[in-house]
Amino acid sequence: MKLAMPKAKLAAVLCSVLALALLLGATAVWAYPPLPHAFYGTVTIGGAPAPVGTLISAQVGGVDCGNYTVSVVGQYGNPAELDYLVVQGDIETGATIDFYIDGIKADQTYPFEVGGGPTELDLTSPTPTPTPAPDPPPAETPTPAPDLPPAETPTPAPDLPPAETLTPTPSPLPAGILNPASTPGDGLSVGTWAGIGAAIAVVLGLGFWLVLRRRQI
Repeated sequence: MKLAMPKAKLAAVLCSVLALALLLGATAVWAYPPLPHAFYGTVTIGGAPAPVGTLISAQVGGVDCGNYTVSVVGQYGNPAELDYLVVQGDIETGATIDFYIDGIKADQTYPFEVGGGPTELDLTSPTPTPTPAPDPPPAETPTPAPDLPPAETPTPAPDLPPAETLTPTPSPLPAGILNPASTPGDGLSVGTWAGIGAAIAVVLGLGFWLVLRRRQI
């Protein structure tokens, strides 16, 4: 004999199973992030193709949401190889995506789409302004040398008194010799004059004798 389950109880069980299924499904949905948005295209810097190694980055609200390193000159992403710049994260549909080329903001933006793309978007940026070199430090002002004391002025030696001019003392004449500069009035004694006269007489007499001697010869 089969026991029949009341309809009310059966309905309660079915509702419980349905609620559990809905709860598990909602948990599974919230466990996965939104599908990403893929991009590819050309990339130029100041009109020139970006070199290999250039970094392409995508930001939403200042938050980094994807990066790509250029491996082919002037190109990022390659649809033939399913190679893309993938933008993903907790991003609302329609949020503006800002792109940067080696840290310089690109001229293009794009609204985020859940599961969007692959979207072809060519990126361009101006030539980066070179960072000016820092100003050299000011030259050091040399410290002036201390002033030297003034040179001492030598004290002049005292003037020596003029040398005394010695008056030569006349040598005394021998007795009987008349000083030619003297005169009879110079105070010579009578004896002196007598001696002078005798000497003259002797000279005259000798001269007279010599004359006579020559005549006799």
